[in-house]
Amino acid sequence: MSDKTTLLMIIVIDILSVILNTLSNNGNSSHFAAPYLILLLLFLFYSVLSILLTTKMYRAGSFQWISANPDVLKIVLVFGIVCILYTVFTSIMIRADWSTYQNQSLANPKDFLAYTSYIWVPLLMIVPYAMATYKHEMAIHQSAYLKAPLILNVVIGIIVYIFLNTNLRHAKDTFTSKDNNYHPDIEKIQNVVKLEDYIHYTLPNYDKIITDAAFVKLKSDPAWDQQFYKKLEDCNNNYSIGMIHKYLSIYTFEYPEKLMPHFKKSMSCIATYVNDYAANEFTSGEDLSGLNIDNVLQAIEKQYPGTETLMFDALDEITSALKSVKREDYKSKTVELIDTIEKFKLKFQ
Repeated sequence: MSDKTTLLMIIVIDILSVILNTLSNNGNSSHFAAPYLILLLLFLFYSVLSILLTTKMYRAGSFQWISANPDVLKIVLVFGIVCILYTVFTSIMIRADWSTYQNQSLANPKDFLAYTSYIWVPLLMIVPYAMATYKHEMAIHQSAYLKAPLILNVVIGIIVYIFLNTNLRHAKDTFTSKDNNYHPDIEKIQNVVKLEDYIHYTLPNYDKIITDAAFVKLKSDPAWDQQFYKKLEDCNNNYSIGMIHKYLSIYTFEYPEKLMPHFKKSMSCIATYVNDYAANEFTSGEDLSGLNIDNVLQAIEKQYPGTETLMFDALDEITSALKSVKREDYKSKTVELIDTIEKFKLKFQ
């Protein structure tokens, strides 16, 4: 097999691996065994062909720049190709298993590089090898531009190995010692952008060090209150509305009067969601539980003690939407929610 044919096969396998990894659902090997097995098979072919091409290039003298001593050269090449292949394998697995990295965020440049490494890491070897194979006047030993990616690839492999093993030991020590000061969620809080993504960490089920970090992130924005108002009026984002309702059911908002019209708008959104759910034949009454109307009621009581009746018109809008649902499979749930709202109102009448 010629050098060019070997190189082309490496490129084709790499492209197939990237496509499969991009299209596959992120998960873990127990849930998605088939894509993992195919990726592993492609990597094995990639490894064999890479070693084969490296061997041919070694015999052609492409790596004489590393050392004039043949024994040293062989040791360095073996070490180098192991590092390169280890880096490629790790980058493939990071992308395939990304959903298991709960504390990572693509808003963080370091995490973004790790996430996309399955695309750019193989190129650090493929590009120099391609230039050396097709452009003999640009042999690796003659060009620093071709040496640099290979050296970088080896260095990345060493760093990744050290990083993964160091973090594995650290995680083990952390688990053993139950060190409550170690909270990887804090880094995620610092890097996420959307309000609903970090106020989630203000909930009391998190350790105080995490909730404190989330509050610091929230209040560091001079217009943090404007974010609340904007999110509450965005009916297209029911997750952010639900998360803010949860927040308001626990913590007192500094500007409740300013909040009121926006809070009422979010309740109008809930009324709209009720109608949308009922119009969808694939839903059931239990889906209404996802609206978390109990959080809305708790938030009203938390934000407007003594003036809860000011929010009754918005509650009536939700009640009207619930009463308008005619589906029999919704009846028990709508009756339950209407009863909950009416009992809440009776407390303050």
